[in-house]
Amino acid sequence: MKQTDQPIPSPFTPNAGDLYHDAMELLQTESFETGIRALQLLEQAYKIDPSVIELQLGYVEAYNTLGIHASIYAHIETGYLMVQKRFPTWPERLEWGDTDNRGYLRMIQCKADWLWSHGDEAEAKTLYYQLLQLNPHDNQGIRYVLAAMYAGLSDTELDALWEAVHDTHTFDHVEAMLTIQNKKHGFWDPPLDNV
Repeated sequence: MKQTDQPIPSPFTPNAGDLYHDAMELLQTESFETGIRALQLLEQAYKIDPSVIELQLGYVEAYNTLGIHASIYAHIETGYLMVQKRFPTWPERLEWGDTDNRGYLRMIQCKADWLWSHGDEAEAKTLYYQLLQLNPHDNQGIRYVLAAMYAGLSDTELDALWEAVHDTHTFDHVEAMLTIQNKKHGFWDPPLDNV
């Protein structure tokens, strides 16, 4: 058999979703090099299928790792426009249990988180409330974000609280904050069904 310099074709051609997941896996190490490599994977994925909303979330994470904040906002806006195009009027429900919805729900939260961290608390609350209406089971923890906002915490203070909670595995303080703030402001009605 004659050897050639030609590479053996792979029996597996990655799709946009595979490349997105590879990029997200790389970003778990949070280094400049992995940020660059993740961007390369996301660009490949975008060339395959630019309609995958998760790619915009991936760009946000990659540019955050690289500290390129102008690009972060651009991809949040692009992603949120994709949400608005997909849902020109909000559906009654957009449940987390349907995995096709998760990218849209995450993008709405991403936009709300950005708004909150940049001082637009009113618009952020509007989007957080919308998320609770769309996904009342709140698989994203939005109820805790609203509780923190009503308790007067900033986004960085909430992040620090979550780190402390995860380090100690003690959720009592967070649950108490939710109970107190929800009683005062009534932002979340736990659903009665167990979906």
